[in-house]
Amino acid sequence: MPTADSAQAVQFANSTTDHNWRPIPDGHSLQITHTDKVVAIQDMSSANGAQLTRWPPTGTAHHRWRFIDSGGGRFRTKADPTDKVVDVSGVSTADGARVTQWDWLGAANQQWRLAWAGFGAFALHGRHSDKVLEVSDRSTADGVPVTQWSDLSLANQRRRVIPGT
Repeated sequence: MPTADSAQAVQFANSTTDHNWRPIPDGHSLQITHTDKVVAIQDMSSANGAQLTRWPPTGTAHHRWRFIDSGGGRFRTKADPTDKVVDVSGVSTADGARVTQWDWLGAANQQWRLAWAGFGAFALHGRHSDKVLEVSDRSTADGVPVTQWSDLSLANQRRRVIPGT
């Protein structure tokens, strides 16, 4: 993966020495591994509570993200255009809970651990639930919500970091 000014160095949660560290430059997209589509903010909204969805990479800032260290191996994932972070709605620990953007409050439902999943992909595990971000129902349709779910090691629960498009 290329390096860039202000890139975060992330240590993945595994013991394979050749995969321990990866730079994550600012303004990159999170590509969903079962499609070539990316995590985006619904309707390019800047509002608290706007749903995260799966969308084709269109070149807008609403699917570019920054990983910011929150300490203890956790990160907040911040949207480039809104400066809001990925948030599990209502601090829910349920499978299928909505994942939205919200102002940074420092809460556990806004902090994520990146776990290496192999083949250039990783899972984002919520600090408050240890559940992962996923595309609902393994759908390939545009606009499908991003939710949290127990980690089943499925492709709709894995991401790649790709240059912002």
